[in-house]
Amino acid sequence: MKAMQDKVIAIITNMVLSLAIIVVAGTMSSDVTGSNEGEQNKLATENMETADVDVSLVEKDDMSFVGLPMDTEIADTQTEGVVGDSETEAGNEDQTVEDLLYADKPAAPNKEFAWESEYADKFMVNVTDYVNVRATADAESEVVGKIFAGQGGKLIWQGDTWSLVRSGNVEGYIKNEYAWFGEDVEAHVDEVAQLYAVVTADRLRVRAKATTSSTTLGMVVYGDQLQIVEYGEDWTKIIFEQATAYVSTDYIYAKRQIGTGMTLAEEQEAKEAEEARQAALKAEEEEKRRQEEAALEAAIKNSGLAEIVQVGEYSLSPEDAYLMACCVSAEVGSSSYECQLAVANVILNRLKSGKYGPDVSDVIYAKNQFSVAKNGSLDRYIKNGPRATSVQAVKDALAGNNNMVGYYNFIYLPAANFSRYDEYIILGSEVFYRVY
Repeated sequence: MKAMQDKVIAIITNMVLSLAIIVVAGTMSSDVTGSNEGEQNKLATENMETADVDVSLVEKDDMSFVGLPMDTEIADTQTEGVVGDSETEAGNEDQTVEDLLYADKPAAPNKEFAWESEYADKFMVNVTDYVNVRATADAESEVVGKIFAGQGGKLIWQGDTWSLVRSGNVEGYIKNEYAWFGEDVEAHVDEVAQLYAVVTADRLRVRAKATTSSTTLGMVVYGDQLQIVEYGEDWTKIIFEQATAYVSTDYIYAKRQIGTGMTLAEEQEAKEAEEARQAALKAEEEEKRRQEEAALEAAIKNSGLAEIVQVGEYSLSPEDAYLMACCVSAEVGSSSYECQLAVANVILNRLKSGKYGPDVSDVIYAKNQFSVAKNGSLDRYIKNGPRATSVQAVKDALAGNNNMVGYYNFIYLPAANFSRYDEYIILGSEVFYRVY
């Protein structure tokens, strides 16, 4: 009987011990998933923060970033709409820093994708003009392409004297003495690589000047790259349609871009394209000049000056007579006929003296003489034609009717300083004076 009791007690004891083990195990499991959950979340947060730092350090597609916008700045850019002078148009609300920088990569970089290894397989030429790329590692071998200053690409194999490289569509050998490799590329990229602005807004205005009140020259879109002339805190000067313009710095980030070389066929194609562009520009300029000359000829004919330019002691070309009438109109066109005749004679007096140049154009465009030649007034009359009273005044002055003999200067009445003049005549709002 006692043996049976001992056996029952042993069984019960084993069951109690098993139950205790299960309870302890459950308690330990609860500690891992419960009480340490805050520590795990904290660790995950720290890892995420570290990843964000890595994003700001790495490069994308051989570009080194100069001024990456913060997450909040990008978010503002993506949600900004056009209101008044806003520089952007409606954006991508859900994009992140990783979306912007690594859109073409399969996954965001990890800790091992570090700055120091970014140029490990890169090269950049160290020349002021270009380096020949040859078919073999021999100075006498065929030239298959050229890599110009500020350009580079992938280092395929590096030897003691020659290296095999790929830049754009050209692949071949270059001499090591004309290039930087690996870490040396990183050390010199900011010196020679072109700085570009990458647009971070869906649509961004391009301005003629660095102000929101300036003319909008066009729009660029998200991801567009614009060559930077001068990077600024508020506005960045860029190249837009072969001319300088401005974009808001808030909606771009700047990066260095290592350019790529070209094959001989690509070089020839680029040369021919540039020659065609220059020929088109020349033809356009010649056509514009032809149209301007035709318009001037028609304006002179309509002014009635052509038939009288050989009258009297002066022999002027039709163009000079027309310019003279336009200058009279610009200076005193709203004044009396006598005042306009006086200005015409001041021009002829200066022409006759020879001190201001050999022809009417020299007299009128002499430095710091006729203000209308600088402020645009003269140009408007040249384009639209002079007043009829000014044409008549020039005709009479050329015919010898001089009401300002010996006078070479005139000035707006409120600005006159009579103490400086030996003689003067006031006609309307002008003072004509002589200084001995």
